[in-house]
Amino acid sequence: MFKNIADSKLTAFVLLLLALSLLAVSIYSRRPSRIPEELYEDRSAVQKAAELGLVSDGTIEVMSAKAIGWTQGDNPFFTTYFKPPPKPEPKPAKDRKVSLLFQGYFASSKGTESAFIQVDDKTVVAGLSSVIVDDYALAQLNNQQATLTNSAGAEMLLPFRKPVTLTLPPEEK
Repeated sequence: MFKNIADSKLTAFVLLLLALSLLAVSIYSRRPSRIPEELYEDRSAVQKAAELGLVSDGTIEVMSAKAIGWTQGDNPFFTTYFKPPPKPEPKPAKDRKVSLLFQGYFASSKGTESAFIQVDDKTVVAGLSSVIVDDYALAQLNNQQATLTNSAGAEMLLPFRKPVTLTLPPEEK
């Protein structure tokens, strides 16, 4: 019995009409309720809005809510729960160590002497009184050693082909 009703074209047509009528009723019932009923009459909408005080000087005034700031004490949405951890104190600067290696020297035909000194991984060719590293300058040269002096007068001997480690104060940034 139910199979015949479900297969019937008449049943499908009745269900379609019922669905369309429900759709029409729901659309009609959703008519905007904010517009006064007087605006649905024959008169033009602008005239009616002007009579109701919605229009001034030919323009429609739009009402907007003004944002009000929080003036009553602390903000209720403020939290201290998510504070970042304090920054660690900077580590004290460590003295830096420089490896020096005297690799030899040569004299030019004009009599100027220059030395080959390896500073860490770089080879420097420097003449007498040339600055090698920081304020250490080349003071004396011979075939056995090179002598470096700083501005305070401290001397440092670099023997031929023997690495020497020099401790320097940390670099200023």
